[in-house]
Amino acid sequence: MLIHDRATPLARRRTPEGFLEMRARIGRAGLHDYRAGEVGGPPGVAPDTPVRVYRPPEEVFAPASMASFAGKPVTLDHPAAMVDSGNWRDHAVGHSGQGVVRDGDHVAADLFIADADAVVRAEAGAELSNGYWADFDFTPGVTPEGEPYDAVQRNIRGNHVALVDQGRCGASCAVPPGTGDAAASAAVVDCSPADAALVVRLRADLQARDGEIAALRARAAADARNLDRRAAERAAVLDAARRILGPGFEAAGLDLDEIRRAALVAALGADAVRGRGDGYVAAAFDTLAALPGARADRVAAHVAAGDDRPFAALQARNAALAGAWKSEGDR
Repeated sequence: MLIHDRATPLARRRTPEGFLEMRARIGRAGLHDYRAGEVGGPPGVAPDTPVRVYRPPEEVFAPASMASFAGKPVTLDHPAAMVDSGNWRDHAVGHSGQGVVRDGDHVAADLFIADADAVVRAEAGAELSNGYWADFDFTPGVTPEGEPYDAVQRNIRGNHVALVDQGRCGASCAVPPGTGDAAASAAVVDCSPADAALVVRLRADLQARDGEIAALRARAAADARNLDRRAAERAAVLDAARRILGPGFEAAGLDLDEIRRAALVAALGADAVRGRGDGYVAAAFDTLAALPGARADRVAAHVAAGDDRPFAALQARNAALAGAWKSEGDR
């Protein structure tokens, strides 16, 4: 079962890069108040019924439970599902360190937050809420301190630590504004070599990911521009083909060269394109498309009769006009 248990940051400091490193209490042993709908019981109880859940120290501080919160993602609020490799990119804004320790009745851990929005939210007073799995024994009882409970939580296994607006631990986990920077610095200096290596590796991974995202965005923009250019070119060729053949010409499934060839074959006959390269076909198509309708019909008639002199003459005229600006010696 997924449970959210909350605590407030104890200490923090900004790095030169703007990341946030903190030593925080992320869990607590003892009694916690839930609603029956949050914990799935006791059986036969309405979902909004208050339920007192006991988290015994031997469960909260069990080695397997403590270790399960090491190296887990930090998220902004709780995601709809547990964090895994498939959705990590969508939810993670940082991670917990490998050093998870007992702090009185609390579990404390070093956290590293890399996302700028998450850093701002944490420094504005966000609290911490664990997302984890646990088994529930709905046998009522009394704590060693003499307080009654409705259920006991066992086999706690961590999944993520969320930054939230309001926690469950209350004043025992509160940290006055402006405190903790020095303590956080000491905590960072005293971190294990494995934690330090993990921070360096994560920073490099984040920089690499930013580079990949920038490259993908640039590629997407280039692809969009290329798609627009190709769409405009196709529209122009199709419009020209329909000027030659009429508005009923269909070009579904044809590429640009096939459209040009189809138009020339329909207007001039198959011999007009037989054995001709794409460049010739494109030039012939553009030339025919530029002619007024009556003249195009006359050219088509000559070509159909095997006489390409009008078409050749037209090409020679166009070439002469294209070079008219040159001096006589350059022609």
